[in-house]
Amino acid sequence: MASTPDYVEYIAERLASTGSVRYKKMFGEYMVYVNDKPLVLVCDNTAFVKILPCLNILMINAECSFPYNGAKEYYILDIEDKELVERVIGELDKVIDVPKTKNNKSVHPKVLYHFTSLYNLNKILPEKWLTTTESNFVFSQSANPLVVWMADIPMPDNHGLLFDDNMPDELNKTFYRISIRWKKHFRRWDEWSTEKEMDSDIKRMLIESAGAQNTYKSWYISESNIPINDWLGGCKQKGPIVIFHYGTIF
Repeated sequence: MASTPDYVEYIAERLASTGSVRYKKMFGEYMVYVNDKPLVLVCDNTAFVKILPCLNILMINAECSFPYNGAKEYYILDIEDKELVERVIGELDKVIDVPKTKNNKSVHPKVLYHFTSLYNLNKILPEKWLTTTESNFVFSQSANPLVVWMADIPMPDNHGLLFDDNMPDELNKTFYRISIRWKKHFRRWDEWSTEKEMDSDIKRMLIESAGAQNTYKSWYISESNIPINDWLGGCKQKGPIVIFHYGTIF
């Protein structure tokens, strides 16, 4: 049976002398935190602590059990033994760290890369925009959302950019690379396509046809045009626009 809120509250009261106590419901059971450290697991109205070397002597006579199916074996903590509880929590506090919290701001690359051909570059530079094109979201051309494609790795390999080895060099989209500073509206393609409910078979075929099984998670999209001011070295930035052609900066 699941632990009752009253019992978990009782555990918290018994631990009050050991530090700042709070608890959190997890999968129908509870984790009790002392000084923001997850120290006591409560399952089926029983208090459990990890079997760690620092507790070998203190818990030598303690019963051991499995708090839930698939769990490792834990010590059962006699919550009524105040002295034991305080000593056990004191030892655990020394060796267990406060969990790292996820930053509300998602981790993202500072720079993304757009690959293009000489033919397209000759249109991009005078217009001073990277304009959206088809996303290959569906097979129907009329139903495709328009996006600017980018990647967070600087090499053009395995992105499906070169579909025909016999195409003229001026149409080869692996020849030129524009560096773009991060903007909040940019989205990782894998997450964006899932949220948009892209058909899984189409998604798989797109990845496989591009030979991108190991690189598709590096893909990003913008659903709006990207002005030259957002390129590294754009109009409002010092230095040249960062465009690479076989390692040459333009």
